[in-house]
Amino acid sequence: MSVSGYTLLIVESSTLATRIQPMLPQHVVVIATDGFLWTPHFNQLKLKLGMRAVPEKRELRREIKQESARAVKTILATDSDPSGDFIAWSVAKNIALNRIFRAPLRAISKQSLDVLIESDTVVNWNQLHLKLQNRYILHSLWKQAYPNLDIKTAATAALFAAEFPCRSFRSPDGDRFQSDCPIVVRYGSEIKLDSESDQKHFKHNEPFSTFDATVKAFDRNGSTSYQKAQEKLYTLFTTAHPQTGEGLITYPRTDAVSFYPDTWDELYQQWIGRNRATEFLPAYLRDKLTGNGVHEAIHPVSMDADPEYINKHIPSDLGNIYAAIYDQTEKAIRMPDQAKVVFNSKSAGSFFLSENDDFKSRPEMLHPVIPREDYGKELNRYGVLRPSGFGQWLDRAISENIIQVNRWGDVHPGETILPLISEGDQFHTRILKMKEKADDPGLKIETIRQILTS
Repeated sequence: MSVSGYTLLIVESSTLATRIQPMLPQHVVVIATDGFLWTPHFNQLKLKLGMRAVPEKRELRREIKQESARAVKTILATDSDPSGDFIAWSVAKNIALNRIFRAPLRAISKQSLDVLIESDTVVNWNQLHLKLQNRYILHSLWKQAYPNLDIKTAATAALFAAEFPCRSFRSPDGDRFQSDCPIVVRYGSEIKLDSESDQKHFKHNEPFSTFDATVKAFDRNGSTSYQKAQEKLYTLFTTAHPQTGEGLITYPRTDAVSFYPDTWDELYQQWIGRNRATEFLPAYLRDKLTGNGVHEAIHPVSMDADPEYINKHIPSDLGNIYAAIYDQTEKAIRMPDQAKVVFNSKSAGSFFLSENDDFKSRPEMLHPVIPREDYGKELNRYGVLRPSGFGQWLDRAISENIIQVNRWGDVHPGETILPLISEGDQFHTRILKMKEKADDPGLKIETIRQILTS
């Protein structure tokens, strides 16, 4: 192979590498790390993060060094979570820094791969190392302060004790309502409804984050494990379209509930090929659903890939998940329906829309609830749970009775954390202050110790 223009693309998964290699130009070669090439090593005394080589991957490390030396550029497309960050940093640290770039893989499609290999985003690897090291420092100092308490358990206690932004509510009859904007409330509080409103309100639909899609995958397939449901989501990501060979959905590890501006353009072009332009979500309603983060919400690579057709060519459990993602994306990009009945609450300064307009009786009071997907989003807001670990944590939280999930899918405190809720406000303050310091390159140990003891 000529080295002219030769590009080395490094990913984490060998399954992913096998899927995308045939879709790339001949001058691009993909190598998978299959996890860590160097494992994290944190010195508890010096509070310094280093690395140790994985013995059985010696030949793979040598191959990557040789190929990177030949390449015009090396692109690291590892996940944007702590393990993916560490893999990227450890590889960059051990090979030529001046020709290494990092870019996210948005989807298994020719268009996304073309964007990926043209990436020229330079990463400050020293800054990334400090960010990774800070995570270990914060974890270490937390364990010193609370030797027997996982920080995610503490964050759960905080969620049930402190105020949080809520949009999901239930009436005493169990009917679910959505507020028109997040309301800062406490778990167990009440919202008094004053009257029906004659104002017009749209029923907005957000596309799926990993938290939403994992719960939907669990429910659609009658799963017994949220982790396995989330693994099915990743399997769907690497599953090929039966005709085009491209992927079916975009990257499935994301906390975003918004689309990139160029995605909106693509979705519109696909929409007008099958529907009236006036039925597409107008620009003034897209602001809250438009973002430019590392990843965007999960959606089909192409809305032309109809679920009915796709489901004939892939396993039924994957087909169920694909149909759910497709349906939710279509709801998110379609002009929303107007709510038939809207209730007003002067005390909350908000309006409440019934999810199905078919509630049992007119409610006078609503209670805030925490659906499973919102539980994950709130722990993510605290900075203690990444999308990639949601399913695993949800299984653990339920099995250890940290939380209980009722028949409607709402999360309530389990017996394990009931004694901790009295400290929840303190946990809330401390965890959020620690989160503020997580990316500080000048993190001071004494500052964190003061946060944990004040």
